[in-house]
Amino acid sequence: RVGKYTGIAFQLVDDLFGLFGTDSLIGKPGDGDYFEGKRSFPLIAAWTRADEASRRELERLWDIPHKTSADAEAARHLVKQLGGKTATIRVVDRSTRAALRTLSALPPSRARAQLETFISQLAHRNT
Repeated sequence: RVGKYTGIAFQLVDDLFGLFGTDSLIGKPGDGDYFEGKRSFPLIAAWTRADEASRRELERLWDIPHKTSADAEAARHLVKQLGGKTATIRVVDRSTRAALRTLSALPPSRARAQLETFISQLAHRNT
């Protein structure tokens, strides 16, 4: 269970980096998921909260064949405006807390303390 919750948090932070990250921060294009057309969690969270017109706009932005930096900026803005970024951060926080709560059932030890530190840093890296 610790691994499951930590893995969810890790992947969702990666999804945030794939849309909102900066190249210098993550060592790869910060909007790479958008340019690849990936439908990651922040997009899905935004889409589920959107009205019909905003859903159409999200779909249009993701389906552009030759995306530009301006398209990426519009996509980021819309996902953020619709709550996709905030929702993703909330799930990261919940998953991290669940991993740490599950880990706390183990007897105190140096290994447990190291895992607690690792999980906290991993899930909240530069968010």
